[in-house]
Amino acid sequence: MSDWSIADVNEWYVATVDSIAAAKRAVNDGRPEILDTKGYAALRGASDSEMEDYFRKLSAKHEVFAVLALFATCEGGIRRDLKHRVSGTSRATYTEEFRKLHAHVDIVKVRTILSRWKRLLKTTKSWMEPRLLELENFFVQRNQLAHGQLGEANVNFATIYKRLDAISAKWGDAVPDFGGF
Repeated sequence: MSDWSIADVNEWYVATVDSIAAAKRAVNDGRPEILDTKGYAALRGASDSEMEDYFRKLSAKHEVFAVLALFATCEGGIRRDLKHRVSGTSRATYTEEFRKLHAHVDIVKVRTILSRWKRLLKTTKSWMEPRLLELENFFVQRNQLAHGQLGEANVNFATIYKRLDAISAKWGDAVPDFGGF
């Protein structure tokens, strides 16, 4: 998964949402063969309301896991870009600034990387600052979600994907050699 993009996660998300919907239709249409699969065996003999509750909970869990995968992929893109900038032969923009940042620690916090980008782009590409602040906020929410401090009702994969995709595209406009996420 190290070189996945958020577009890859979106593709996976769509396919798996479709799979859950197909399983729900199969159960609702009275096709019992779906109940023979390991994941749905617990539904055998369940009432309609129990089945509805099961699929509602399954969809909510799926949304949470998909959003966490999206954030992990986004973080991976930011870290790959940092690695590229600090590599010995890199001629990427801002290489020296990121080498200085990376010289003191083995693993740089995402917040630190984003803060450095904000500082570097502040004078020439000030329009990136609100996007980087939004990204910082997303990572705070990611941590809250991962630690059970943010309810499932606050999670919407499609909305977060669209915002991350837009931020990545604008970041690429600001820094043409940015690797994206």
